[in-house]
This record gives sequence, C-alpha cells and structure tokens, in this order.
Amino acid sequence: LMLRETQLSRLRDLVDQQLIQAEIKNVSKLLQLSLQELQRDTDTLPLDLWKRPSMKDIHGITRPHIVEEFVDSLQNGMSSVKGSSVVELPQDHFTMCVNQLSSGVLS
Repeated sequence: LMLRETQLSRLRDLVDQQLIQAEIKNVSKLLQLSLQELQRDTDTLPLDLWKRPSMKDIHGITRPHIVEEFVDSLQNGMSSVKGSSVVELPQDHFTMCVNQLSSGVLS
C-alpha cells in the first residue's frame, strides 16, 4: 500500500511538471507574438501574427488611421500656458475634432 502511494505521488508530480512546462511554453509563445506585434510598424492590423501557419498567405486588413488623425488634429489646436503644465484647447476646435472622429468612425 505504501509503494502504491509513493508511485501515485510521483506520477502526480510528473503530470504536474508536464502541465507546468506546457503552460510555460504556451505563455512564452504568446509573449513572443505580443512583442513582435509591438515592434511592427506597418499599415495592416496585426492579425497575421496570430494566424495559424496555413493561413499566413491571406493578406491582412489595412489599419484605420482614425485615432492617429484625431490625436494629430487635437494637438494642432492646443496651446500651452507658459511656466506651467496646463494645456488649453478651444471648445470649437475640440467639437470640430470630435465631429471629424465621429464621421470617420461612421464611414
């Protein structure tokens, strides 16, 4: 009976180690894909990094530049107050930027 308990304990430890190793391998693969996605600078959405190898030949979707255009237009109308970290943004410019963003999202 004692022999069976030790064998069962060793078997359980071995299975635990295998599961942990498999999970470490999976997490490192996902981390590597995430880092590759962060380092990319293309005009397509980063979907192809997550595709299976059989689907790599399908072209990616072009990345919409709505957010970048919104931030650029928002920053163009900003003015900073000298001697402080305060930034002023006129209400009409902000409204115009939000309207451009909404029309970009709807189109």
